[in-house]
Amino acid sequence: MRIHSLILSLAALAIAAVACSSTPELTATSQPTAASSPAPSATPTSAATATPTASPTPTPWPTPDRDATATPWPTSEPTPTGLPYSLDEPFYGVSLSPRSYEQEDFLAFFDLVDQVGGTLRWAGDWAELNDPNGGAMALANLQEQFGFTPVYEVNVFKQDPVELLRPLTDQNIQIYVDIAREFAEKEQPPFFGMGVEINILHEKMPEEFEQFVTLFHLAMEAVKEVSPNTVVFTTFQLEHMNGIDGGLWGEQVERNNLLLYEFEDADMMAFTTYPNFSYQDPSDIHFGDYSNLRDYWTGDIAFTEIGWPAESDIPGWESDDAEQAEFVETFFEFMETFVHPKMAIWSFMYDFPDSTLPEPFHSMALMRRDNTERPAFEAWRQAIASGE
Repeated sequence: MRIHSLILSLAALAIAAVACSSTPELTATSQPTAASSPAPSATPTSAATATPTASPTPTPWPTPDRDATATPWPTSEPTPTGLPYSLDEPFYGVSLSPRSYEQEDFLAFFDLVDQVGGTLRWAGDWAELNDPNGGAMALANLQEQFGFTPVYEVNVFKQDPVELLRPLTDQNIQIYVDIAREFAEKEQPPFFGMGVEINILHEKMPEEFEQFVTLFHLAMEAVKEVSPNTVVFTTFQLEHMNGIDGGLWGEQVERNNLLLYEFEDADMMAFTTYPNFSYQDPSDIHFGDYSNLRDYWTGDIAFTEIGWPAESDIPGWESDDAEQAEFVETFFEFMETFVHPKMAIWSFMYDFPDSTLPEPFHSMALMRRDNTERPAFEAWRQAIASGE
């Protein structure tokens, strides 16, 4: 990749990173504008709401016939090269979270990605797949340069409060399907997730969840037609799925494992996991929180967000570097014993500035802001080395 293209890609991701500073209003029209990811509140459900991914200006929402001025997508038949991303061995990595988007920091980030397993996850608004200057396309371009394994996840709603980015009308569902098909045909993504922590949508908007189920199956069929080797999945928030009685946020959430059956034809089932929502110490975590997944799903499993804080001062929920490293060790012990996942992604490589994320998310990274490693970084490296 020429340096000019690289700089453009860095710029696109940098633009996406600052989007969480403002949230454009949603518009309920027949062709609604996209909403950027919201700024996290004091009590986010998970890091899915806290990871900056969207553009500072709304992603253009195409008409069914597409904007005549839009960048054209390739019309030639895809040429699958076989499945280069074999699921015989697990994938390890981190979500997009560099120390900064300055070129030096950003390039150094990719060296660290390789050290933690070489897989890099991006998550954002579904419509951003259609934006040639958006984060998804920038990540696709950077993959050619740095050789990481990309994981793309798209969503149709935001959290805190839970709201659809756009109404899931029949027309909008078809547009989402078309966007997914076009992106898959062009990029042949190895991993493509539709719906991030989708059980949160079910908790707050059950009718809209059913509309999403329809969207998922239609989009999966469309993706497979043009990119048959793409591993398609959806993502659940594990602690909410297992039910929460009190916990860090004082929540009451009913167990809803049966929702997994709505996606039985998925290639893989993914989960985000933040056990500190429910437990004050890694030694308190119940094995059954993870092993019971096999009671409802016998296929491949992924964890696309994993986290435990290193510097929490929340009364009764304090944590430190040693406790975070202990959780990494505990997590992999559970995985090796009960679950055997095909993918494990830690949520953050670097802490975000203190003003960006609230506790406990502001200290969940493997690297501190001063560019020093936390003990959890080495614990992660040792764990994936033994699992490779």
